Amino acid sequence: MLRQVSVLAKLGCLLFWAAFFYNIWIPFQPPVDQLTYLIGLVVAVIHMGEAAFMYIRFGVRMRSSLSDGLQVLLFGAFYLVKVYERERKRSAL
Repeated sequence: MLRQVSVLAKLGCLLFWAAFFYNIWIPFQPPVDQLTYLIGLVVAVIHMGEAAFMYIRFGVRMRSSLSDGLQVLLFGAFYLVKVYERERKRSAL
């Protein structure tokens, strides 16, 4: 059940970013265009903070890739939970 919710949340994030970038090329009608930009900016700042948290929290122990960083920027905490669980299992060994 939790995995299904996570997949749906990631899909929602992906659809939002698709709408955000679509809005850059072909702007929506006002005021939706400005609202989309504002929400996108706020979400991007939050996701950058989460990416910084990921690197500060896990530091050298984390064998992160560019893919991990990009997925945190796209999906935020929804992906960060997966990374945290993976690192917890790895450190338990």
